[in-house]
Amino acid sequence: MKKLFLVLLVLGLIVLAAIGSIPIFTKVVGPRFIQVSPPTGQAIGEFDAPKSETSVLSVTMDLPVDALAAVMNREAPREISENQKKDFHKRVKNGTLQWKMARGDIALQNTGQGLAFNLPIGGVALAAGMLDARIISLPIQGKADLRGNIMGLLRPTLSENWQMSPNVQPLLKLSQADLSLDPIGTVSARGFIEEAANPIIQREAAKLGPKVIKELDFKADVQKLWDEAHVIEKINDDPSAWIIVDPQRVVLGPVNYSNPSTISVDLSMIAQSFVSNTEADEPVPEPLPNLDLQTTVSPTDIRIPIVANISELNTALQKENISMDTKVGATVNITEPEVQVGQGGRLNISLNIQAGGGAWGRGVSGRIWLEGKPIIDYENQTLGLTEVTLTVESRQALSKAAVWLLEELLVKTIERELRADLKEHIPELEEEIQKFLTSGELPDDIQVIVGNPEVKLLDVYTITRTAEGSEPAPGIVVVLGGKGNIIVRLSDI
Repeated sequence: MKKLFLVLLVLGLIVLAAIGSIPIFTKVVGPRFIQVSPPTGQAIGEFDAPKSETSVLSVTMDLPVDALAAVMNREAPREISENQKKDFHKRVKNGTLQWKMARGDIALQNTGQGLAFNLPIGGVALAAGMLDARIISLPIQGKADLRGNIMGLLRPTLSENWQMSPNVQPLLKLSQADLSLDPIGTVSARGFIEEAANPIIQREAAKLGPKVIKELDFKADVQKLWDEAHVIEKINDDPSAWIIVDPQRVVLGPVNYSNPSTISVDLSMIAQSFVSNTEADEPVPEPLPNLDLQTTVSPTDIRIPIVANISELNTALQKENISMDTKVGATVNITEPEVQVGQGGRLNISLNIQAGGGAWGRGVSGRIWLEGKPIIDYENQTLGLTEVTLTVESRQALSKAAVWLLEELLVKTIERELRADLKEHIPELEEEIQKFLTSGELPDDIQVIVGNPEVKLLDVYTITRTAEGSEPAPGIVVVLGGKGNIIVRLSDI
C-alpha cells in the first residue's frame, strides 16, 4: 500500500507538465535563487497513533442436506421392537403383542421451513392370548404384516452455549397392521402398535440429535475459523510495526433454508485490529466465547489500518527528477521532493524547483514549501489533497509573478488533479484478500469460497507515531476496507 502514497505524490509532480503558457514577455537575466525554510512547529499528526479498527468477518456455514441425511442414516437404529402385554380384543385375555419393524433409508427434503422426512417402515407383529369362548378359554394366535411411514420435520437450532437441539417430533403412521385371528377374524392392531412405537421412536430421535451434532462437530469447525482469525503480521520495518487482529465475539443468525440442497447459518466474528510497535508472541487463541444470537448478521467488513512511514516515502521520492517544457520557452525542473507531517492533519510538501525563461521572466531557483491535507474521494475511490496552499515563507520569498503562477496554476492544479486511483490496484488487492481468507491451515473437509471481493478506501489521516507508546515517528495511515460473500462448506461429514 505504500505504493499508493508514492503514486499520490509523484502524480502531483508530474501534473506540473499540464500547466499552460502565460504570455508575459520579460527579458531573462538569470534565475533568482530562493531558499524557503520549512514550516515551523513540531510534527503532530491528526492522531497520536493509528486508531483501533473494528472488523467483521462473516461466513455462511453451508451444510449439504444429503450429508446430514447420511449422518442420520449412520446413527439412527435400523430396527425397533417391543413385547407388549395388551388385550388387543375384548374377547382376549392375557394378551401379548410382539412386534418388530425395520426402517428404510432416511431422505431429507428442504421445504423452506425445515427438513422434512418420510421414510418407509415395515415388519411383522405376533399376537397371542386366551380367547374367552364362554364355557372355556382357548389359546389364540395371530400374525400381521406391518407397513407404514415415519414422518417429521427437523428444525435444528443452536443455543448460546453451543448446544444444538434437533427440534424434531417424528410420528409413525401405519397403513397396514391387520391381525388374522381365527376364529375371531381380522383385528386391526394399528392403534395399539402406534401408541407403543411412537414414544420409542421419539426417544431414539432425542438420542440421535446429540449423535448427529457430535458427528458434525459444528463448534469444532467454527473453532478452526476462530483460531485462524487471530493474526499478527509485521507491516513496517523502520520503525518496526505489527498489525494485530484480536477476535472478540461470535454472532450467530438463524438457520436459513432458502437453498433446497443445503441448510446454512450466517456467523460473524467481531475483531479489533490495531498497530503495535512491539513484536508479539504467536497468538494463542482463546476458547470460543458463548454465541451472541441475533436475527440478522452484519456482512463482512474488514478494516485494516496501513501505516506509511514518512522517512520511507521520502527515500523513494528523492530519486524522482522531473523536467518539463511549457512550450513557450519556459522550463520547470523538479527534484528532491520531500514530505513532512505537519499539524492539524496536514502535510508539508517541499519541492526543489528551477523555473526559467518564457513566462517566468527572470525565473526562480530554490526550494519552496506547500501545505495540503490528505483526503479520500469516496465516490471515485481516490486519494488526493485538499486545502493546498503555499506556505507563508514561500509566498514571501517568491516574486509576485512567481506567486501568481505557482498559486493560481500549480496549487489549484495539484488540488484538482493530484489523485492516486485505487482502481489501478484493486485486482492486486482483491487477490491478496482472497489469499488471506483462504490460506489458513484448515482441514480438507472445510472449503472456503469468497465471492465478489470488494476493496475500498475508508479513511486517511496523519499520525505522530506508528504505535501507541512508541517513539515519535510521523507517518500517514490509510484504512482499507474489504467486503465479500464468504461461504464455508462442510464437505466431508
